[in-house]
Amino acid sequence: MDLEPNDNAERAQPVPASLRIVGELREDDLDWYRLPDMDRPAKMTIATGSTTLRPRVAQMTVTPTASGPLNREFNDSEGDLTPSEDRTSYSIDLPAGKDRYLRLDGEPGVY
Repeated sequence: MDLEPNDNAERAQPVPASLRIVGELREDDLDWYRLPDMDRPAKMTIATGSTTLRPRVAQMTVTPTASGPLNREFNDSEGDLTPSEDRTSYSIDLPAGKDRYLRLDGEPGVY
């Protein structure tokens, strides 16, 4: 479920066990979700029902800094999902790993 605020990775809601999320994008909105940790590679498919949604997957790296607070970096260079021909679903092959996030943006509407 889309619970605001979730407009950045630090406020991301975890993807529920059902692996089903329902939400709404507003004007200039981003919605972030934390993906489950994976101990083996898996294919992720997102069925959106919308041709305007633009999903991305981002990997977070956390490193300590000399001053104490943690430094969080997000890399979404490998996060492009491949759209279906009708652009109502997207898929990506994810390697095993943790600290991954799903970022959704696009035109306002329900997903």
